[in-house]
Amino acid sequence: MKLEELELLSSLKEFNFAPELLSFLPEPIRRFSQNQPDCFVLEGAERRFGLWMYAGQEEDLRCQLEILDLFHEGGFEGFLYPIQLADGSRYAQVDPRSWFFVTAWPELRKVRFCDPQSLSGWVELIAKIRKIVAFNRAEIMRWVPEKSKGLNLLETIQSMIANIHSFALLAKYRIRPTRFDRLFLAHVDDILSWAERAYQVLRDNTYPNGRQEPESNTFLLHKFLRRNFGKREDGSLICLNIKKWRWDLAIMDLAELLVKAGRSNQWQRAWYDSIMNAYQRHFAVTDLEQRMLIGYLMFPWDLFRVAQKYYFNLSAWSHYDFIIKLERRLAVEAKRQDFLKRFL
Repeated sequence: MKLEELELLSSLKEFNFAPELLSFLPEPIRRFSQNQPDCFVLEGAERRFGLWMYAGQEEDLRCQLEILDLFHEGGFEGFLYPIQLADGSRYAQVDPRSWFFVTAWPELRKVRFCDPQSLSGWVELIAKIRKIVAFNRAEIMRWVPEKSKGLNLLETIQSMIANIHSFALLAKYRIRPTRFDRLFLAHVDDILSWAERAYQVLRDNTYPNGRQEPESNTFLLHKFLRRNFGKREDGSLICLNIKKWRWDLAIMDLAELLVKAGRSNQWQRAWYDSIMNAYQRHFAVTDLEQRMLIGYLMFPWDLFRVAQKYYFNLSAWSHYDFIIKLERRLAVEAKRQDFLKRFL
């Protein structure tokens, strides 16, 4: 056996894949490496592939792939699409709860939230998705699981507010409060105030009613993780995996993009205007959508997420790293609040 083959088998074993996996792939590969927790890069003789793991219900994976097919048929170039496996199937099972599928793996550049070209690319991606769904809504709706249609942002925010109260209790009554605890407690009243105001604005501006109107809802990317996007030479963006997608009000993808990019751009008005102007070249933002957008931005997402990771032990960061991340987010919080006060 050649050294290259031994190294390939060793890589498979390292990530708990059986050698039989190779028989499913579209063509022979020479190297196998991990790119993300659920993504592996396969290097063939002339091209590269991405192998994507999916953990969950097989029916959910099938719905996801059917939705991808509809976007592909619509000529949308913003996603990676599954490639047929060697046996003619679109995906294969790894164990009772896990499957994988394979896509192309193009050469892409990194995206950044402070990069105007990346931000423009995200807006174009969001707008094109909304247009395709509007044109092909009935077909796409066939593959949207009922549980996705029932997701409700207000319930999510209520749950997060309850979590913030729990974090505060844990920090307050810990036998030996940490520096993170003390810093969090010093700001928790302000965090809760903004969270509760966000809930009220979304509730009062008929978010629940909008969710009941099919035409107001669309396919959303939902999670704007930088590692899940890449930039082509022409500046256009591609979403690598849609596993975090949601079905919600169309304006919510724009809202999430603004949240993710806000801290990187110091919540400057020029940055906000640039994104809004780019989006409104495709879709007019109604007064109601504008109010819901501001309601979404009012929630202290950055502060909640770092506290959630700390108190739920969702990250391997050291205590020092958590302190630094919380301090950085608090340093930007005043700018975020000043930005929002212009709309209140």
